Amino acid sequence: MWVDLAIFVLVSVGSIYFYITLIHHNAMMMIHEVFTASGLHIEMIDLDIYTFSMSAFDISFHYNSQITLFYVLLLTVGLMLFLVYQTKIPLNLVFWIDFLLLLTAIFLVYFIFWPTYFPYNAKKYFELYLHAYVGFMLMSFIVFSFSLALTPEKLGKKLFILSGVIAYYFVYSFVRLAATLLLVSQVSVVFVPLMYFTIFYDFILIIYIYTFVLYKNTIKSQGLYHG
Repeated sequence: MWVDLAIFVLVSVGSIYFYITLIHHNAMMMIHEVFTASGLHIEMIDLDIYTFSMSAFDISFHYNSQITLFYVLLLTVGLMLFLVYQTKIPLNLVFWIDFLLLLTAIFLVYFIFWPTYFPYNAKKYFELYLHAYVGFMLMSFIVFSFSLALTPEKLGKKLFILSGVIAYYFVYSFVRLAATLLLVSQVSVVFVPLMYFTIFYDFILIIYIYTFVLYKNTIKSQGLYHG
């Protein structure tokens, strides 16, 4: 177990270092080229993230009118109530959707009444965003490493699963960051806090993968699972 754990932790830490020092910058350059080709001209900036230099974009947030945000708030609350009273979607899924909608409603209220008090620009926001996302990735990899070390499977298979989780996080991080850039600059400033506070949803997905895929497959292989 301890040998497996040491290997998994080394792979996790090494992958984060590789992500910060090489992969992230190259991905940001590709995203910048795509945005430029589509007519969206934005400047790249360098940020100090855990003593390393990481790239981001200098953008202006899109502030909507108060009446627009009010109508969206009504729709959000209405959708929350609809999901609570409907019977087709499972309640465990409704909980997470309604939680996301509740966050959205809170941020809508904030930007309806106090938009001028929002203290962040692009530089400050992406410093917080990248600090949180990189830290959360490392935490997720370490937690998943402990879970894998406790799982009675072959080392090669567990390394393959860990590598898949790391690859997912890396690819998804760039898709998520590109979506964040478009949403906050073209759609609404409401997505600024929303995209930050929903970073932990990725961790929930990893727990789901471990619980419903890896764990059940292990139990099945031992002849103990009959679901």
